[in-house]
Amino acid sequence: MKKVLFIVLVALFTFSCAEDECTQDCYVVEVGSSARGISTKGKVFVCHKGSTLEIEQSSLQEHLDHDDTEGKCETLSVGGLTYGNGINVEIACKYDLPFISTDPDTGKQYLYTESK
Repeated sequence: MKKVLFIVLVALFTFSCAEDECTQDCYVVEVGSSARGISTKGKVFVCHKGSTLEIEQSSLQEHLDHDDTEGKCETLSVGGLTYGNGINVEIACKYDLPFISTDPDTGKQYLYTESK
């Protein structure tokens, strides 16, 4: 009886987590140079921990050395995917990494890879 109960519990646990409930961490970055840019003030944009900063060009390398990314962060979530530049996100396990997805609203492409 204990063996049967154990098998039933294992089966319930195995099948209780639907694939759409499973998530994975990944890193997303906009493909191409359109995510980069110079501001109207002659400064550059960097994505720092999910926030866009406007900094002097001379400070760019220092920010890049600390895992910031060049360009605006701008995030948008559509159909279970988060579109943004230089951020870590959580997406459904049904997506095999790495892959590229196109934001249906803007047409921009984003590359999803393993989290940094």
